[in-house]
Amino acid sequence: EVGTRSERITVWILRFNPETIPFLPGARVKIHGALLHWTNARAQMQSISLMVNATSDVQILAAPSQAGEESLSEVLLWNGPSRAPERVAVRGSVTHHRPQEMVLLQSGTSAIRVRLNHPDSLPSHDLTPTEGSSVLVSGFPVMGEYTVELEDAEVLERSDGPPVLAESYASAEELLRGNGLVDRDGRLVQLPATLLEVRERDGEFVLEMQSGNHFFSAFAPALPIISGGLQPGAQLHLQGVCNLHLSTERRRLGKAPNQFSLQLSGSHPIEVLQEAPWWSRQRLFAALKALGATAVGMMIWTVSAARKNKRLREAIAAREAAEARLQAERVRMASDLHDSLEQTLVAASLQMNAATRALEHQRDAAAAPLSLASEFIQRGRQELRETVWDLHAGAGQIEGLGARLLKACKEAGAATGTQIVFEGTQQEPRLPASALTQLVRMVRECLTNALKHANASHIAVVLAVDGAQLKVSVTDDGCGFEPTTAPGPDAGHFGLSSMRERAQRIGAALTISRKRPSGSHIEISLPMQTP
Repeated sequence: EVGTRSERITVWILRFNPETIPFLPGARVKIHGALLHWTNARAQMQSISLMVNATSDVQILAAPSQAGEESLSEVLLWNGPSRAPERVAVRGSVTHHRPQEMVLLQSGTSAIRVRLNHPDSLPSHDLTPTEGSSVLVSGFPVMGEYTVELEDAEVLERSDGPPVLAESYASAEELLRGNGLVDRDGRLVQLPATLLEVRERDGEFVLEMQSGNHFFSAFAPALPIISGGLQPGAQLHLQGVCNLHLSTERRRLGKAPNQFSLQLSGSHPIEVLQEAPWWSRQRLFAALKALGATAVGMMIWTVSAARKNKRLREAIAAREAAEARLQAERVRMASDLHDSLEQTLVAASLQMNAATRALEHQRDAAAAPLSLASEFIQRGRQELRETVWDLHAGAGQIEGLGARLLKACKEAGAATGTQIVFEGTQQEPRLPASALTQLVRMVRECLTNALKHANASHIAVVLAVDGAQLKVSVTDDGCGFEPTTAPGPDAGHFGLSSMRERAQRIGAALTISRKRPSGSHIEISLPMQTP
């Protein structure tokens, strides 16, 4: 390796004989070889190296110069561009030593990092640096991350000396507060801070600390055994080497460092000023996790219970709806029996009483009441038969309105031989059982009246949908009648009155008109319910 660290070139010797020529750091050499360079995908040069055949192609121009001893404060003012690379020697006390890597020296208020050239092959065991010893080292000054460092260094002398006393600071803010050219980079310091977290990384322990509003890391090769352990929240007193960190942005703006870390060592124990409170961050997180799990469990239980309650409410609502429908059906049956069968039987009873009184005085006068009573009884039988038939049909509800009207037309036509034509629609809506029953009864009443009283020979029943209206019409070619002068219940004719009551019960409009020259037309219009 030749040149400074920032302008270094690697020389590859194919046939290397270390006994031919001594290679000592600091010697000036002249090299004869082939220049090689490596480029990236954009053809930009990334590195340069030399390929040399043998050690004879390397000529030593000058042996390594004797390093002149300088003070640490002078070396820290080294400016690379203005001085040629040459060795310097410095003396200081070892505050931290990483075997086979780095030594930190401090003298007074100045400190420097020294990177050893051959840390595993020191000339003598007596030259091995240890913490607290005083050493003389020589190396090449280079610019490190923030301050000057020595690289390719070697230990020249080692002796026992007084240890460096750590500088005490009350807070991280005070430690970072510089005073001109004086800063604390590389110096042994101590300060109190609060432990936030302990973790292991690359074979050493990292303590995340907080001091005031500043957060920093402390690195330790091993953690001491402390009563109660190092728990987050404990107040600690730390002693170690301060490493200032300068971000690229602050470097560009020429600002001082605002971040640092501490490098601890085994010779400086960690002192616990105050143990962590019982409510640590871990316990708080564990409690929050337990509360969260409990909340989730309660939420799941609540959702499950809500679903069960919903199903129970739906079952109760369905049962109540079924009971309401049953009760409505009972009310409807009672109303039908009261409006039709009971009135018919009462009228028949009145006529039979009148006939009984007439038999006591005039036998011929009893014929008319008896005939009318017979009509009432026949009417009651028909009402009872239709009610029972509607109960059987409504239990299964397998037929729609069109099918039931067609069946009624066929039965009436087969019994009388009259031509009855039914015309339905393919858009037949689904109706409630009560409305369907009442419509079928009204059509049956129309057919009965047309066959019995009008002597019709042709009857047409039409089921149609007109917009939002369901219309059922019955048209015959009989003798016709005037709706305003037609006989009523007093004369034993319940047809028109019962049709009007049924239409009113289901909210339908009933229209009765006389055709000219003969016949009648009855239309029932029922509004359809929208979904």
